[in-house]
Amino acid sequence: MKKQFTVFLTVIVIFASAELHGQTLGWRGPGQTGIYNESGLMSSWTEGGPSLIWEIEGIGIGYSSPTVTNDLIYITGAREEKDVLTALTPDGKKKWDIEYGIKSKVSTYPESRCTPTFYNGKIFVVSGSGELSCVSTAGKILWSVDYFKDYKCTVPRFGISESPLVFDNKVIITPGGPVASMVAFNTENGKVVWETPSLNEGMMYVNPLLVEQNGKK
Repeated sequence: MKKQFTVFLTVIVIFASAELHGQTLGWRGPGQTGIYNESGLMSSWTEGGPSLIWEIEGIGIGYSSPTVTNDLIYITGAREEKDVLTALTPDGKKKWDIEYGIKSKVSTYPESRCTPTFYNGKIFVVSGSGELSCVSTAGKILWSVDYFKDYKCTVPRFGISESPLVFDNKVIITPGGPVASMVAFNTENGKVVWETPSLNEGMMYVNPLLVEQNGKK
């Protein structure tokens, strides 16, 4: 079973435009809200739908979404026992791939779920076993933290489904469990910036979201 990846030109335009405005790219687009403030978009498809530009196979099995920048497309997939991050050129050629952790060990849908987060020339991914990795655009792991082990997490029934939140030089994840509910790491070196107290709740199937209300984040 392999993941087949299809790209439509409209999707590339939306994500590329977001990066031009200096926003973080990842799960559900800028701000992780699923809202795209774009203009000049089509109000309906042409007859027969959008044309297929290209497709690729062999990049692993998974349920994640692609993250599209101006020059590369990043997507995760599970191959054998590893989670793999693949970088593709806009015309669908593989530029590189790298194993960034061990895939989920749960028996129910162990394939990759993490949508890569792109921020200031770095890609942040979470493996199915709780390894948070920072990867360069050249396909090298710059640092990695096993937060699942460090924070004594309990394996959720359906495995880890987290795409990290990145802003203000911090990458934020939600281990839950007895040590901390939420943790921020420095994007440059993976060192802990802050931790919130434990709420004695296990890890959930959610992603952190940055909310700004009345001038406060």
